[in-house]
Amino acid sequence: MNYKIEGFEFVDNPPVALTCPHCGKPGTFEPLGPLIRAKELGTPYHVDYGLCRCPNPLCHGFRFYRMSSKGELDPYPMVNFPFDKKNLPDSICRLLDELSITFSNACYIASGILIRRILEELCHLQDIKGDTLKKRIIGLADKIVIPVALKEAFNELRLLGNDAAHVESTAFDEISTEEINIGVILITEILKATYQLDELLEKIQGLKKSKEAKTELQ
Repeated sequence: MNYKIEGFEFVDNPPVALTCPHCGKPGTFEPLGPLIRAKELGTPYHVDYGLCRCPNPLCHGFRFYRMSSKGELDPYPMVNFPFDKKNLPDSICRLLDELSITFSNACYIASGILIRRILEELCHLQDIKGDTLKKRIIGLADKIVIPVALKEAFNELRLLGNDAAHVESTAFDEISTEEINIGVILITEILKATYQLDELLEKIQGLKKSKEAKTELQ
């Protein structure tokens, strides 16, 4: 982030309600030193720059924020979308980390490319064949447990493209923010179904057996 300012003064730094980008918990962040109040070049209003710390004693993550006199809050680092990486392959985790950064910073073209890349990697790891990504995802949907409506929704996403090899990056200029949002939800649900659903089912079955055993002992 780059800001150009003219003139500044130090003012009191009040606590501010934020979500921590490190531990993911919301809270009232503790101020670290005074605010810097300045006028940004090219704007008619003043802006406050502050430093604060996560109140969670197990975290105490550091965060910078910028707040305009209009009440617009611009914290950094951004909060990445949460996702449990348990049981996910390393290659998928690395791509998810990049997607989390681009999506949280509203870099939607880059996010669209990464969503497609994650799906391609997933199909590769699952040995799903097909001359287009859409066909490979349909094959993947036949292999994992997902709702029928979600499977049918694949055909509605232009994000997946129709070509046999790749989609040019310029094609993502025409994809809406809403579709990118849906794409993020889609990829997280597919990853859960592929790598985490079995473990959840095992836990549920184990809980059921435990209850049945207790009933027999009574």
